[in-house]
Amino acid sequence: MSPAAETGRTVLHHARAFGLAAAVAAVLLESVAPADAQSSPTGVRTYAVPGAGSLALDVPEGWRDSVEAFQGTPMRSITFRPPSGDDFAIKITAGDTPGGQSDFNSPARMRRLVELEGQQLLATAVEQTLTVETLAGPRVSGYHYTLSDKSSVGQPPRPDDYPYLTRGMAATGTLLVVFSIFTRDKNSPARQAALAMLAAARQSAGPAAGSPATGGQRASLSLPGYRWRVGVDLPGFAITGPLATPEQPGKTRLTGENRSTGMIISMMLEKVAAPGDAAGCRSLYAAALMQSPLMKGVEVSASEFGRLALIAYVISEVRGMPVNQRHLNAFLSQDDTCLDLHLSKAQFKPGDERLFEAVVKSLAVERP
Repeated sequence: MSPAAETGRTVLHHARAFGLAAAVAAVLLESVAPADAQSSPTGVRTYAVPGAGSLALDVPEGWRDSVEAFQGTPMRSITFRPPSGDDFAIKITAGDTPGGQSDFNSPARMRRLVELEGQQLLATAVEQTLTVETLAGPRVSGYHYTLSDKSSVGQPPRPDDYPYLTRGMAATGTLLVVFSIFTRDKNSPARQAALAMLAAARQSAGPAAGSPATGGQRASLSLPGYRWRVGVDLPGFAITGPLATPEQPGKTRLTGENRSTGMIISMMLEKVAAPGDAAGCRSLYAAALMQSPLMKGVEVSASEFGRLALIAYVISEVRGMPVNQRHLNAFLSQDDTCLDLHLSKAQFKPGDERLFEAVVKSLAVERP
């Protein structure tokens, strides 16, 4: 099985684990590769988890890592690969316990979700029964299983294809860690090393270097070569960014979460083929949004506010789970760029409109 081909299934697995808001965000996800992993000579690397300090892992020497941020959610997903080649791939997603969900990373909930996912995968596995194993460490408890893919076992090795999958969940502190280990050998040393790394995982109460800032700050995005920036007031938000990658020099973004209000933000500024105005930006990005299966049957309203073009919609449920998550996108055109500001809040209730309005009203083009 291929990690790329398994993306939908993996996202569903992680979305089930992380609950309502994340289930929506994971299916509507976009990802970037921020450099928010901090390493030391001992192999300890810390990964910022917005609003929850950081996840510390004892990473085997030489393993390469990359980090993804899911749009509209504070989750962080880490991928590990060998120093060279592609003998294995390990995907780890970490998220904090939402307010009011005391059993979020409880042993009973983790085991139930692990067994549910494993039973669904048996249809394509060599194994006929599921064996769930425990994962235990000084500050970790969890469960996992290993299955063999019928279509890959015994076949010649192919790039990014792995016959064996170990998948599970672990709890450390207030964090829930969901992991998938892809290998070409059922008893691969990389699998054992990954499980040992996970068993020794721990949550750091303090933020990692390069982790989000919080408070009454005004956040902003800008692109090289432009003598302006777009600013927005985000008091109380834990902010990650701005984030950019060498592969996308004409694109930058930030993400954040306000744990006291439950608001989640992502803001992207991108150079595009001239859309003309904010309505053109809206048409460009809304077309891609409507391809999501979650948008089937969802009523989207469009409006304008000053220079901004807006869309708003509510996703009532995801796979039978009530979420009542309100979304608002504000689009802005400046020169040959588009800005897409996305706000969301699960369990939306009357009066929460003011939270969205306050952010949108503060959005402005600034010239330093």
